[in-house]
Amino acid sequence: MKGKKMRKNFFYAAIPLTFLIIAVLFSQVSATTLDEIKLHIEQGKFEQAIQELNDILTTNPNLGEAHLLLGKIYSKKAKILLDMEVKEDEKAIKDEKISNVARKELARLFLDAGRYNRVVNLLSPLEEEKPEFEILKLLGIAYFKEGLLTQALERLEKAEGLQPNDAEVVFYLAQIYENKQLFEEALNSYEKVISLPGPEALSKIARQRIKNIQQERAGFTVEDIKDPEIKNLILTSPGAKEYPEAGAIILLNERECLVREDNTMIERIHRLVKILNVRGREKYGEINIDYDSTYQEVKVDFARTIKPDGSIVKVGTKDIKDIDKWAGFPLYSNAKVKVISMPEVVEGSIIEYKATIYTSKLINGDDFQLRFGIQYFEPCLHHRLRVTVPRERKINIHYVRLEGKKPEITRVGDSLVYEWRIDNVPEIIAEPNMPPWADISPFIMVSSFKNWEEFSNWWRKLSQEKPEPTPRIAQKVREIIKGKNTQEEKAKAIYHWVISNIRYVGLEFGIAGFKPHSAEEVFDNKYGDCKDKATLLLAMYKAAGIPAWYALIGTRDMGKLEEDIPMSQFNHAIVLAEVDGKMVWLDPTAEVASFGEVPGDDQEKLALVFFPDEARFLKVPLKAPEENMIKTNMLININPDASIDVRMEMQTSGATDMDMRSFKYIKPARRKQIVENWINSIAPGAKLKEYSFSDLEDLNIPVRLNVAFSAPDYLKRAGDVWLFTIPGIQMEAGLVGKEKRNYPITFSTTSLSIDRVEIHLPAQFEAQFIPEGTNLQLPYISFKSSYEAVGRTIFYESILRRSNTKIEIFQYPRYKDFMEKVSRKSQEQIVIKLKKQG
Repeated sequence: MKGKKMRKNFFYAAIPLTFLIIAVLFSQVSATTLDEIKLHIEQGKFEQAIQELNDILTTNPNLGEAHLLLGKIYSKKAKILLDMEVKEDEKAIKDEKISNVARKELARLFLDAGRYNRVVNLLSPLEEEKPEFEILKLLGIAYFKEGLLTQALERLEKAEGLQPNDAEVVFYLAQIYENKQLFEEALNSYEKVISLPGPEALSKIARQRIKNIQQERAGFTVEDIKDPEIKNLILTSPGAKEYPEAGAIILLNERECLVREDNTMIERIHRLVKILNVRGREKYGEINIDYDSTYQEVKVDFARTIKPDGSIVKVGTKDIKDIDKWAGFPLYSNAKVKVISMPEVVEGSIIEYKATIYTSKLINGDDFQLRFGIQYFEPCLHHRLRVTVPRERKINIHYVRLEGKKPEITRVGDSLVYEWRIDNVPEIIAEPNMPPWADISPFIMVSSFKNWEEFSNWWRKLSQEKPEPTPRIAQKVREIIKGKNTQEEKAKAIYHWVISNIRYVGLEFGIAGFKPHSAEEVFDNKYGDCKDKATLLLAMYKAAGIPAWYALIGTRDMGKLEEDIPMSQFNHAIVLAEVDGKMVWLDPTAEVASFGEVPGDDQEKLALVFFPDEARFLKVPLKAPEENMIKTNMLININPDASIDVRMEMQTSGATDMDMRSFKYIKPARRKQIVENWINSIAPGAKLKEYSFSDLEDLNIPVRLNVAFSAPDYLKRAGDVWLFTIPGIQMEAGLVGKEKRNYPITFSTTSLSIDRVEIHLPAQFEAQFIPEGTNLQLPYISFKSSYEAVGRTIFYESILRRSNTKIEIFQYPRYKDFMEKVSRKSQEQIVIKLKKQG
C-alpha cells in the first residue's frame, strides 16, 4: 500500500511539472476546440478531455496550451484521488477493529499532502493511549514541518528510544539539534545517520551538514550570525555612556503566544541583553523560567554569550537544568524552574536565549490569559509581542498606562495574529518606598474569558469540593474548640491552630497550579500554600458551623486589579468568615497575625469572594492607625556622672505586632544580639542589663518587649551645663531626602507611634531649658509633642499618626517639609545644670 501510494504521488506531482516545461513552446490551434475541452474539464469529463487533447497533440505535439490543459487535468485527478482515499480512510476510522490502523494511514496521507495540523489532530489521541514508534515518528515529523521544534523533539526522542536505528528519525533529530544550536548533539546524530542503512539522500545531506557545522564552529563570531536584525542589534548596541544608570540594556524582548485549535498553547521567549556592569551580570548571568510540569514543558531552543571581542560561546546541555522550586514538599513537585547558566558573562558581553514553553492544557481547558509588562528596571530598545489565536476565538485586550498602542492584526490561514511593537522604553529609576512594579509599568493584558462570571465559575468547579471536613478533621476541631463558648472564641482557636500547626509553603497562587489540594491532604501533610491553608481553614470552620468562603486576592505587589478584563490577577488566597454576625478577613499564611488581623499587603485590595450563590468583589478594609500601634513607655534616670539608666516597655498591635512577633523565628542568642545592636544605635556604648519578650507563640496577647540598659557618658557637657537628647525617639528624614520624586511614596498600612518618657534628674540638677511642644497637621498625617517639668522630673509625650498608605507626587513637597520639621523636633535637646547652692 505504502509503495503504491508513493509511486502514485510521485506520478501526479511529476506530470504537471513536465508539461509546464514543455509549455514554453506555443503553437496555434482552434480556439473553439480548446474552449470546448476546457468546458469538459470543468464538467469533470476528464477522460473525454484527455482523448481530445491527445488527438490534438498527435498532429501538433509542441502546442503549449494543450500540454497545460493536460497537466491541469492530471492535477485535478490527483486531488480527487487523494480526497477519495482520505474519505475512505475516514470511513475506516469508524470501524473500531481497524480504527487505529486507519488513523495512521490517513495521517500519512495528510503528511504527504502538507496538512500537518490534521496529522496532529488524528494521532494525538493515539499517543495518549499508547505512544508506539510509528505514531511518535509521524507526530514528530508533522510538528517539525510546522516549525514546532519543541514538540517535535519530544516525540522524536521518544521514537528513537523505541527504535534507535531508524535513519529518518535520527536525521530529523539532527536537524532539530542544529536549529537549537546544540551542535555536539547535531554532529553525533548526523554521523549516526551516515552509519545507518537508509536513503542515500539523507546520508548525503548529513555529510554536508557535518562539514558546514565544523566550519561554523571554527571561530564562530558575531559576523557569522545569519539573522540581519540580531546582528545589527549586537553591532550597533549602545553602552554605559548612553545609559549610565543601567546595569544592562535589553536590546530585544520578544514574546510570542500561539493558541492552537486543540486548546494547547506555545509560548516563545527570545531575549537579547547587553551587560554593562556587575549589577547586570548578577541579574542576567543565570536565567530562570518558572513552569508547572503538570501541563507545561520548557525547552531551551538555544542560548549563547557574545563576548566583547565578538566571539560566541554556546550554552551546552550541562549548563541547562530543571530544578524543583520547593524541593522536599511532594505536594508541589510540579513547580519547576528551568535554569540556564550563561557562560563567560562579563561587562560588555551580550547574552541571547530562546526558549519555548509548551502548555498541553489551558487554564480551564479552553481559555488563556497573558500579561505583558512594558517597562523594567533596565532600558529596553525593542519590545515585540505577538498573540496568535484561531480566527473564531474571541479575546479581550486591555491596556494599562499605555495609550494609542493598538495591535496590527493580520489573518494567517485560519488564525488571527495580533502584534505590538514598542521601542525605546526607558528604565525605571528606583526610589525608596516607591509603588510596586505592577503599579508603575504599562501593561498589555489579553484574556479569552468572556466575563468575571465565567472566570469565577471555572475556579469554583476547581475548588468547591476541596474544603470538606473528614472525620479526623472534625475530631480535631472538637478538640480545639472544647471549652470555647462563643463563635468568636471557636473561630479564633481554629484559626490560631491552623497558622501555628500547618507550615506555609510560599508559592504564589497559580505557580503550582490553580487547583487546591483537599483539606485531608493538607491536614495529613501539615503544610500547604495559600490556597491549601485556606482550604483547611474553611473545612475546619465548616465542621464548627462557622460560615466562611474563599477569597482570591492580588496583594500590593500585583498592583491595582483591572476589573475591565476578566482574568487571574491574583497571587494569593485568603478567607472571609462570618463570626457572630461580623465579617472577618483572615490570612492563614500570616503565621504571626492574630485573629482578625491581616498583613498590610492584603489591605485596600479587591478580593473575589466565592459566596455560595455568586462570586463578587469586596475590598479588604484598611486598618485604622489605632489598630497599627507601637507604644513605648520609657523611664530614664540621669546619673551625676553623665550616664543614664533606662527601662522601657514597647507594646504593639496590628502590623507592628506582626513585625515584633517575627522574633519567634530567631534564635535567642541572635535576638539578644539584635536588641544589643539597637540600644547601641540609640545610646552609643549602651550595656544591656536585661530584656524579655512576652510569649511570642501566644497569639491571644499582643507582643510586649521590656528592655533595661545603661549608657556611660551619654550627656554632653558644655561648660557648666549638660545637653540631653531622649534616646530612641529620633525620627529620620531620609525618606524625603530627594528634592523631587518621580513616584509616590507608599506604605503597606497605616501607623500610630506613641512615645511617653519620664526623665529623673539627679538631686543636685535642675532643668535650665526644655523644648517647646509642637502640633503639625496635614490631612493624612499629624505630629504632636509636649514637654513638662515637675520638680526634678521631665515628662515628654509624642504622637505621630498617619492615616493613609500613599503620598502622591503632588503631595510630596508638603510631606517633605512636614517630616523634616518632625525630625528636627525629635532631636531637640534638654539642657540641665547644677543647682545653685544656698
